[in-house]
Amino acid sequence: MFKKCIETVRAAGERIRNADSITVKEKTDYRNLVTQYDMMTQEYLVTELSKTVPDASFLCEESDKIELTDGPMFIIDPIDGTANFTRGYNLSAVSVAYADSGIIQFGIIYNPFTDEMWYAEKGKGAYLNGRRIHVSDGDLKHNLVAFGTSPYDTILRRKTLSLVSQIIDVSMDVRRCGSAALDLAGVACGRCGLFFELQLSVWDYAAGIIIVTEAGGTVTDINGRELRLTTEKSTMLAGNPVCHAEYLRRGFEY
Repeated sequence: MFKKCIETVRAAGERIRNADSITVKEKTDYRNLVTQYDMMTQEYLVTELSKTVPDASFLCEESDKIELTDGPMFIIDPIDGTANFTRGYNLSAVSVAYADSGIIQFGIIYNPFTDEMWYAEKGKGAYLNGRRIHVSDGDLKHNLVAFGTSPYDTILRRKTLSLVSQIIDVSMDVRRCGSAALDLAGVACGRCGLFFELQLSVWDYAAGIIIVTEAGGTVTDINGRELRLTTEKSTMLAGNPVCHAEYLRRGFEY
């Protein structure tokens, strides 16, 4: 089942990579965008994954029904980084997690533009294109820090920049790529030692949680509390154990 799901995610990504004549619409404002490829990719994933797990339900970003169940469930972001996608920025990903009884069993993140496939199955480690991966070593000053700006909330955007101004002084440097899924994947394979964002939805991070933890990382909310699957928006703090602990110890204010 896991291998079939990986094949389905790859096929969905190929559709995104070959996209042509992208039509862009605003969902809530000019920052929150959706394209016909978001909808087409989501429909394709639901159709194909239903064949693999016929009794599964679906929680998808581009859906009117936002509900978690205790049974088998796929949590899907068809294109994480839609704004990047519309601008040809090539930092977008298909993100799919599979949960059962409220516990994530596996996660898959695929950037079709770089042909990088991150995946992890519970208890079996994390991988990038078939190679076992692990989070980085060291503290903040020896690591890059990735962050998301919570672009749909003015107050959180400003609080984020306050955090960045503090963290940049004690870290190697900061990075902003525009896709939480890819930021989490970057933490899992050691590109960044830490990632944080002040507002994310479950489809943004569900796959990333298991990939980071299976790679030896730590994932909580921004205050160090357990991060649960929920339909409510959440904060996020993910990193190697040293950077994660250092962030909490320093008590950054925002």
